[in-house]
Amino acid sequence: MKTLFLNLGSVDPRVAELKKLAMAEGTRVYDVMRGCLSCRPVKNPIAFFEPKFVDLNRALRRLPRGTVAFGFTADVEPLPHIKYINLMDDPEFTMENNYLTALAMKQIIGDGAKNILIIGYGKLCSQLERVFDDISILDFNPKKQIEIKRKYGDRAYFQYAALSKFNIIINTIPAPMVGEGLLRTLLFGGGGDTVIYDLASAPYGFDWGKLDRTRFDYRIEPALPGRYFPRDAAVAVKKAMERI
Repeated sequence: MKTLFLNLGSVDPRVAELKKLAMAEGTRVYDVMRGCLSCRPVKNPIAFFEPKFVDLNRALRRLPRGTVAFGFTADVEPLPHIKYINLMDDPEFTMENNYLTALAMKQIIGDGAKNILIIGYGKLCSQLERVFDDISILDFNPKKQIEIKRKYGDRAYFQYAALSKFNIIINTIPAPMVGEGLLRTLLFGGGGDTVIYDLASAPYGFDWGKLDRTRFDYRIEPALPGRYFPRDAAVAVKKAMERI
């Protein structure tokens, strides 16, 4: 990389680490919010947008022609002069980023955490499996039922689980698959000490219906790799951009 555009005002620590890595190799770093108004003509510019970047489409329009931009969402306005790549479409990066997410969750809930229910049996779940032992799975995809049942036995749940049975619930599905009926099993089933962590992106994994969400210990945990392992997260981004 020779020219890199970053959100230099970002509160995501991985951005500052990525800037350090790039500048150590002689890369010129510019602010995506200013575009290329103050920079010299550049060749093969690259841009990186951290998760939850505000007004991504506007920032993309300010970048120089030929920029390859990397981000964490597929919801981007097509532009003829910019190539945009969703990093989460890259299997290698997704695996590394999800593993850092899993390690961060282990730090959050502690080494001795027991009786964990993971909602969703996908790519993030496969990394959570690497760091937690006492886990159960709740999934809603009938195509995965045989595989999960073979692997988890009576700790595999489909469509329904009494949530109050678990100390910790970790959601990985970015869709409100857990509805009011399931949530009532937590509210009225003696699960007052259960903590719910949502690792998915919006709209997250729960449909609260008429329930008062403040009655639940519900915590949304976005961008964990950047928050807990900013250097490692920046290295993963840099490797992916160079490889792609």
